[in-house]
Amino acid sequence: MFENISQKQVELLNQELIVPIAVSDITTYDLVIEPDMQYGLHMALSEIDPDSALLAIALCIPSIADKAMEDAPIAAILKNEAKNLINDYAPTWLYHHQNPPLSEENYFNIMKHVPEDLESLADLLDVLCSEIDDEDSIIHVLANLLSIQARAHMDIAEFVLSELKNKQSGDFNGISIEEVTAIEATSEKPQNHDNIILFPGTNA
Repeated sequence: MFENISQKQVELLNQELIVPIAVSDITTYDLVIEPDMQYGLHMALSEIDPDSALLAIALCIPSIADKAMEDAPIAAILKNEAKNLINDYAPTWLYHHQNPPLSEENYFNIMKHVPEDLESLADLLDVLCSEIDDEDSIIHVLANLLSIQARAHMDIAEFVLSELKNKQSGDFNGISIEEVTAIEATSEKPQNHDNIILFPGTNA
């Protein structure tokens, strides 16, 4: 399925980003997505960097698309777009995850296409929602949730890129990774809620 990364690397990405495992459990076992579970998924996605969120969302999509393939023509296109983005971003993400720290210049180079790629996924997820009649179905709920997070991270990524560009001079003088973290910490997040469930398919 993937050209630039191995299955072992895909498994590592899933473990590090958490949400794809939860979404796979939901689609595999047809779990009811309670509000607490939705909140947990929103929080898990909202608390990571935009490039990590892009990968997490893309990794969630194959299990959703496979389940929607018979009812939604867009599912195959969505799955292919997700696969392409995983192939594009995963090798660099894994390298920098395993070889910190990430320089500001490298961060800028990673981020420069993230907003448009997040928007592309959000648009396709919205089309998928429009092709699923049952708004309470697993497919519709998950696709809508991922679209919301993709657009939220798109806004964050655009702001970060704008700040980085504003601080560039003859040499690269971007904002620090610490400042990026501060920006993300002030982004809009779901309201506080009890009993967060991040791993719906695991046993207590």
